Amino acid sequence: MAAASAAAASTVSAISYHVAAGHLFAAIDALPACSGSSLLPDTLYASLFRLATSRSSLAAARRVASHLASSSSSSLSTSSSFTPTFLFNRAIESLAACGSLADARELFEAMPRRDGGSWNAIISAASRAGHPAEAFSLFSDMNSVGIRPKDVTLASVLACCAACLDLRGAQQLHGHIAKRGFQSNVILATALVDVYGKCLLLADAKRAFDGILQPNDISWNVIIRRYLLAGMGDMAVQMFSRMVWAGVRPLVYTVTHAMLACRDNCALKEGKCIHTFVLRHGYEHHVHVRSSVVDMYAKCGNIDAAQRLFNLAPTKDVVMSTSIVSGLAACGRIADAKRVFDGMEQHNLVSWNAMLTGYVRSMDLTSALDLFQQMRQETNELDAVTIGSVLNACTGLLDLAKVRLLLDARRLYRAPLGGMARNLHGGHELVAHLRASSPLADLLRAAPSLPAARAAHARVLRSPFAGETFLLNTLVSAYARLGRLRDARRVFDGTPLRNTFSYNALLSAYARLGRPDEARALFDAIPDPDQCSYNAIVAALARHGRGHAEDALRFLAAMHADDFVLNAYSFASALSACSAEKDPRTGEQVHGLVRKSPHVEDVHIGSALVDMYAKCERPEDAHRVFDAMRERNVVSWNSLITCYEQNGPVGKALVLFVEMMGAGYIPDEVTLASVVSACAGLAAEREGRQVHARVVKCDRFREDMVLNNALVDMYAKCGRTWEARYIFDSMASRSVVSETSMLTGYAKSANVEGAQVVFSQMVEKNVIAWNVLIAGYAQNGEEEEALRLFVRLKRESVWPTHYTYGNVLNACGNIADLQLGQQAHVHVLKEGFRFDFGPESDVFVGNSLVDMYLKTGSIDDGAKVFERMAARDNVSWNAMIVGYAQNGRARDALRLFERMLCSKESPDSVTMIGVLSACGHSGLVEEGRRYFQSMTADHGITPSRDHYTCMIDLLGRAGHLNEVEELIKNMPMEPDSVLWASLLGACRLHKNVELGEWAARKLFEIDPENSGPYVLLSNMYAEMGKWTDVFRVRRSMKDRGVTMAVSLVLPFTLLLTSVFLLSGPSLAKAETAVELGEAVLTLDAGNFSEVVAKHQFIVVEFYAPWCGHCKQLAPEYEKAAAVLRKQDPLVVLAKVDAYDERNKEIKDKYQVHSYPTIKIMENGGNNVRGYGGPRDADGIVEYLKKQVGPASIELKSVEEAAHSISDKGVVLVGVFPEFAGVDYENFMAVAEKKRSDYDFFHTSDAGILPRGDQAVKGPVVRLFKPFDELFVDSQEFDKDALEKFIEVSGFPTVVTFDADPINHKFLERYYSTPSAKAMLFLNFSDDRIEAFKSQIQGAAKQFSANNISFLIGDVEAADRAFQYFGLKENDVPLLFVIAQGGKYLNPTIDPDQVIPWLKQYTYGNLKPYIKSEPIPKVNDQPVKVVVADSIDDIVFNSGKNVLLEFYAPWCGHCRKLAPILEEVAVSMQDDEDVVIAKMDGTANDIPTDFAVEGYPTIYFYSTTGDLYSYNGGRTAEDIISFIKKHKGPQAGAVDEVAQTGAGAVDEGTEPSSPSELLKDEL
Repeated sequence: MAAASAAAASTVSAISYHVAAGHLFAAIDALPACSGSSLLPDTLYASLFRLATSRSSLAAARRVASHLASSSSSSLSTSSSFTPTFLFNRAIESLAACGSLADARELFEAMPRRDGGSWNAIISAASRAGHPAEAFSLFSDMNSVGIRPKDVTLASVLACCAACLDLRGAQQLHGHIAKRGFQSNVILATALVDVYGKCLLLADAKRAFDGILQPNDISWNVIIRRYLLAGMGDMAVQMFSRMVWAGVRPLVYTVTHAMLACRDNCALKEGKCIHTFVLRHGYEHHVHVRSSVVDMYAKCGNIDAAQRLFNLAPTKDVVMSTSIVSGLAACGRIADAKRVFDGMEQHNLVSWNAMLTGYVRSMDLTSALDLFQQMRQETNELDAVTIGSVLNACTGLLDLAKVRLLLDARRLYRAPLGGMARNLHGGHELVAHLRASSPLADLLRAAPSLPAARAAHARVLRSPFAGETFLLNTLVSAYARLGRLRDARRVFDGTPLRNTFSYNALLSAYARLGRPDEARALFDAIPDPDQCSYNAIVAALARHGRGHAEDALRFLAAMHADDFVLNAYSFASALSACSAEKDPRTGEQVHGLVRKSPHVEDVHIGSALVDMYAKCERPEDAHRVFDAMRERNVVSWNSLITCYEQNGPVGKALVLFVEMMGAGYIPDEVTLASVVSACAGLAAEREGRQVHARVVKCDRFREDMVLNNALVDMYAKCGRTWEARYIFDSMASRSVVSETSMLTGYAKSANVEGAQVVFSQMVEKNVIAWNVLIAGYAQNGEEEEALRLFVRLKRESVWPTHYTYGNVLNACGNIADLQLGQQAHVHVLKEGFRFDFGPESDVFVGNSLVDMYLKTGSIDDGAKVFERMAARDNVSWNAMIVGYAQNGRARDALRLFERMLCSKESPDSVTMIGVLSACGHSGLVEEGRRYFQSMTADHGITPSRDHYTCMIDLLGRAGHLNEVEELIKNMPMEPDSVLWASLLGACRLHKNVELGEWAARKLFEIDPENSGPYVLLSNMYAEMGKWTDVFRVRRSMKDRGVTMAVSLVLPFTLLLTSVFLLSGPSLAKAETAVELGEAVLTLDAGNFSEVVAKHQFIVVEFYAPWCGHCKQLAPEYEKAAAVLRKQDPLVVLAKVDAYDERNKEIKDKYQVHSYPTIKIMENGGNNVRGYGGPRDADGIVEYLKKQVGPASIELKSVEEAAHSISDKGVVLVGVFPEFAGVDYENFMAVAEKKRSDYDFFHTSDAGILPRGDQAVKGPVVRLFKPFDELFVDSQEFDKDALEKFIEVSGFPTVVTFDADPINHKFLERYYSTPSAKAMLFLNFSDDRIEAFKSQIQGAAKQFSANNISFLIGDVEAADRAFQYFGLKENDVPLLFVIAQGGKYLNPTIDPDQVIPWLKQYTYGNLKPYIKSEPIPKVNDQPVKVVVADSIDDIVFNSGKNVLLEFYAPWCGHCRKLAPILEEVAVSMQDDEDVVIAKMDGTANDIPTDFAVEGYPTIYFYSTTGDLYSYNGGRTAEDIISFIKKHKGPQAGAVDEVAQTGAGAVDEGTEPSSPSELLKDEL
């Protein structure tokens, strides 16, 4: 027994020695024979398994496991001690790690006892071995035997879910984890993040991650990697930033993932930040990190930084080298890319492809094919990118090298080569031809311009290959590429041996250049069309929309019938045609063909199907296709989101957007534009702002025009015009869509001035823009402007729509002008809108016509239109009922209401207002009661405040005042002023003083400043003889400061008499003035309208008697009038004293803000425009003769041309073969529109013109100008394009500010633009003037993209500008820049400093110039002098009450005010807490606290910190009174006031409300 024990100990010792020495098989050979006593110590078995696993020796692991199992069985049979379970667990782990899951499973099944570790070991083994189904089965068995899994087990099963993307299993395990309380376990939570991320449920992954209390570096790495692989690079970068802020040191791979995310998102700014982190924390030594940094810079376009880092890298692996090769090749630096490529120790497929693609993009096709040959020698690895690049090179290079390459690669390219062979003649002959003619083909392909192409064509004709079909085909393609279809066709027609390629070359040109008819005719002439021919004609016809799309589908059917295989290109074109035709039936047939084709799973075809159903207004079918798509991309989501945004329900588009984000797709600009449009349709401002925030965060979206257009439209439709304008102004380029959206926003918010500004700045005005502005004017009380705009629309030949006429008719109705309305009706009928029972009925315009006739009192005409309408809606019935009611025909209104009920049209609240009003006007009390009660009982309409007002008016007129009082007390809402005024009027009528006083008190509470209730109450007292009460009411009005409008106290008959008395003599006086020899008519409020209406062309000066400019103009104006009164046609000059209060209405109507203002009025005053001509008699006469004569004058001789085309102004001459046709008419229309600003001429002989090509036959417009290139030609005769040409070409690159009046109109436009302004001021007598002009012209060209406008000014002519900007003449020559960021000044500048200084400005390296006069050393005058540098000390921080005047030294009003302020300062000098001060607003920058828009402007700053603007009288008494009223307490008493509260200051000053004051009087 002792001997056996000694032997066993010796064996154990020997085995232990071998294990310690690492001799695995020596240790195994020393194992004793299996018996009950052969069991080794537990630690020795564990060591053996560990050693076998480390060596990955399955044989060793099997022998140790076999020994363990046999010895364990022997020990059980001899009732010896049993083997610990954990040793079997180690055995299972070792066998699995060594690659034998079967052995591990066999041992597991043979185990006498199993614990949780056993199950975990075998489940983990199955998971690691890639058998997730077996792992799931084992996990299920484990649960069935009642063993609770541990976190390690659950982690293994979750890994299986991730491996096989078993989302349901993962979600079940997630629930299991939550039940077991493992939510805080970082391992399990990380595994959940991983599995959700792999299943692309990033939102769930994020929630799982956020549930980890303390995520470790692995957790962060997993979530960042999952975002990266899901294409959500921005979120990956965001999570990396969170990780850094959380203080967790990232793994090397985490940093690499963050860099790759920046690369994928082109987020260079974030990439630079992470690069900084890499350098600070020592990651730059890791080769993977270095490679990712280089790759990020290369892909983000900063190739210089990438190359610099690449050159500095101590070691360059293949990944880094491939990144730099790709970046250099992509940006066209092929030589650098080739240098790096040649230096690589080994090349992978990506590097080969990068070089091939770079060569093809740079058109170095020969090098591309040479490189491909080299690639074929080094590797047999090819992919689709390789083949595509080589085929592109082959397409561009049909030469010998290509033929040989194709022959070498015939196994790969057998099909293309065979197709080519059908159209090529001969083998060796072909090779010989190609060798000789290839240079000519290269020359044709490379021709950059038409002259180069023609030169190459000439070389072809002189060569032996003039009849070579291949060369002629290339020549056709060259001419087509340059847009010369006529030349291409001529070459094609001269080709002796045409092949299918010949036809296809010209066919593709017709398709690309928008000639579908010619394309179709050419296709019909092809003797043997191939698949390319069919695809080209289908695409050409489909691309050009309705009218041709149906033909495209017919050709597709013919292609299918000719047994050509329909490919993805064919299906895409066919679906595009179905979309254009809105033909879902044919679309379904194409869909059926797609299902039978190999392209049924093609994501692009699926997206095209979704788009087709969307454009055919079939959202359900579009969604059905989308749901069936196995693979989706961003385009698929975009198509469906756009479908719902355009077809509704719009809210579904937002739901889909959320689903798209949840599915891990990254939205692009199309997605965001559709979602923003959906927000606009729903007026969902909050959601729109969220999308806007996403746009702002991504650089590549910020400049997208379509997306910015959608944002402008969204904010405008949500009523947020400020935000819309901000985006609109920040857009680098705008389109008519953004301008129309901005225009609509202003119009809807009643900001007609803003709308007008946008409209006037629009280069391209479509009919929608016209409609919006016309509607804006009509809806905001400016009906005459709306009508003027309509006339302008007609003059500019814009085709009006029914919305145009609806708004015009509304404007006619609002001003109650029946004659204008009838003229508009005639226009409507001429345009083709009909309102009888015909095919072109239009309810909208019909309703507008009815409304117009009713508003103008022509009830019968309105009824005729109503009866002739083929279809009517609620608006039609309501307009007629309300019109009858308002015009006193109550019975007709009620009869029509009964007809409406019989027609089964349901009345609404507006209908019932009309019915109740009709009852009120006719005193039909019983009918009114019955209709009022039927609203709720019969029609389900809840009465509103307006309905109660109608009932109170009805009952009040009838004298049922008690019923009125009861009705008011039982109303479910508070009565408004209209209702109380109605009651007060009824009380006056029926002399009910008590109830009238109740109504008056309520009106005083609602609107204490309104004089109407006082007048009604006073009149009621007067009619009852209560004169004491009359005087009391009027005294109350006076005490409260309520002013009474004259029109309210004048009886209406007296007002009418006054009008008749005024109109007759005044008009006679005006006409008499002409007879007596006064050339200028004097107009006023009494005769203005009649005189203007009588004249076809009249010029009116609005003057002020005190204005010096008006006095200077008067004699010149009189002389011009004397000449023009004899003009035929007659030109009448008139004047109006706009300063006279009696003419205030005329002044406001024509927006007169300065004197003198001159307006030209045509067609009886219907068309009004500003006068833009000279102010001397001869200039006025010449200018007005042009305005009243033809818009353009014919030039017939050299002398006429020389006289008309001077070097002083911009002149436009149209050259036409004949004075007829669309081009000529458009030119004349633009001349009519722009005649105030430019001189227009036309001629048929360009040879008489002084400059330019005199051989041109026209049509062409030549613009002559005294600046820049002296003349410019345009052959664009679209009216909008012609106007834009004139506006752009007729404006100098650098505006000149001098005494020449020709330049003054350029100055007005220069200073009205929102761009930054660079102004160079100098004395034009300076010897360096030409050098300065050259420098400023060069600067204008160099900085043209920086949104800077340039000006050069003569200091003598620009003295007012110097005063305004506060510049000093001793600083000239000076360069002055005004921009949003501030002002910048460079005084006494030299010519060669202009461009460098402006360059520093554009770089943002200059400090803004703050303008301030020097602080005066002595400031002891009564009125203190304040400058920009002392305003804080004297005004804001002095603790005193300060009255501050902002003045200009040149301002006459300021000079008049100066002695008055002096008097105020002297009068208040004993009050130490009051300071009177002044500041030169032109010589100092004014703080933003003060809004100074003119001089003088006065502000008062009190010791309490309140800032008041003074707008009172300009006398010393008024100013002193204002100061005493608003001044604060002494500096020491401010705190006391603050403690007692503001109420203490105002205590006892006045009653709390006007009603309290009235109670005191009563």
